[in-house]
Amino acid sequence: MRHLANLVLGVILTATLACAAMASGTLRVALGETPSAEMAPFLLALQRAEDSGLTIEVTVFDGESAAFDAVRSGEADVGVGTP
Repeated sequence: MRHLANLVLGVILTATLACAAMASGTLRVALGETPSAEMAPFLLALQRAEDSGLTIEVTVFDGESAAFDAVRSGEADVGVGTP
């Protein structure tokens, strides 16, 4: 249940950031893990944002720390991972 709550919060955060990213037209997402079935709601939200005209750039990193570093350095707008 905790993972689901974290995933829902991630989707809400992504939607919020997507609104901000629409000004630039691109949302850069850093994934801290290989996409899996557990991430399906998040990936669906990204697809819907893309269908609405937002360009999505997804980069898969080797772990949450690398994804966090990408956000911190400005390489990505949002980072996603599960502990």
